[in-house]
This record gives sequence, structure tokens and C-alpha cells, in this order.
Amino acid sequence: MDLRWFLVLLLCASSAALAATSKKIYRWKDENGNWVFSDVPRKGAEEIRLQHNSLNMPQEDISVLDVVDPPKAINYSVAITSPTNEQTIRENTGSLYVTGRIEPRFMPNMQVQLFLNGQAASEKQNSAAFALRDIPRGEHSLQIKLYDETGKMIAVSKPSVFFLHRATSIKKS
Repeated sequence: MDLRWFLVLLLCASSAALAATSKKIYRWKDENGNWVFSDVPRKGAEEIRLQHNSLNMPQEDISVLDVVDPPKAINYSVAITSPTNEQTIRENTGSLYVTGRIEPRFMPNMQVQLFLNGQAASEKQNSAAFALRDIPRGEHSLQIKLYDETGKMIAVSKPSVFFLHRATSIKKS
């Protein structure tokens, strides 16, 4: 019984060696002039004879193909959408609602801050909508500043001027 197993094993090993050595490679040019390689012969194909049964390709350094472009700096723009520039507002309580627009898109890690007449009129916040109270009558200017996640100012709106009219507090006698 041991002799049978030995013969079966010898037969398998010899057929595997024969199969490995009997592989042939053929090549031909297709209709576009490109070389085609196959293990199936074809009319007009030539047989390629290899020096060795196995091909060992040296490993190449492909790390140069992993070139990553640095991220492009995004140029943000900030604009005050309300009130419009040189708008007259009649509001006896002195309340004002200011809205702004950030382009290309307001990211969650950014913050904006509103300035009234050059002074901070709000804390930094994540929304470009502001509510101001008790603004005195007269001419005022607004600006919105945009800050990145590190607190660095990355954009500022053009100054926007508005005029606030309030009823007089002077009593007539």
C-alpha cells in the first residue's frame, strides 16, 4: 500500500512539472498595431521562448507615483446682504437684524463676527445672522469678519453703511 501512494505522488509531481514546463506563450499584433500575448496559439502568432520557467521581476520603487498635490487655498468672500449698502431704516427701538453671505460655503469649523462702526458688536459665532439692539440714530457702518478654525481672520466684508431713523426723544413744550 505504501508503494501505491508513492506512485500516485510521483505521478502527480511529474505531471505538475510537465505542465509547468509545457506552457508556451504566443504573441501577435492586433488590428490597432498593439502587441497581444496569450497562451493560446493563433494564426500568424509567433511563439516566445523564455530562458527560465518563471519570471522574477525586480520590485520597483513606486513611491514617486504617490505625488499628492497640496490642498489649494480657498479664497472666501464675505458680504453683508441685509441691510443693503446706504439703506435707510426706520426703527424706533433701535433694533437691527444683519445677515451675511459667505462663499464658497460656510464650513462648520469657521466663525464670523459682526463689527459696528469698527467695534465688535457680537462674539464670534457659527451663523452669519446677527441681532443688534439700542442702536442710536444716525449713520453707521457694518463689517463681517470670517475666521478659520485656528482663529485666523481669512476674509472680511466691504464696509456697508446704513442710516437709522428713530423718533425723537425731545418733548415739545
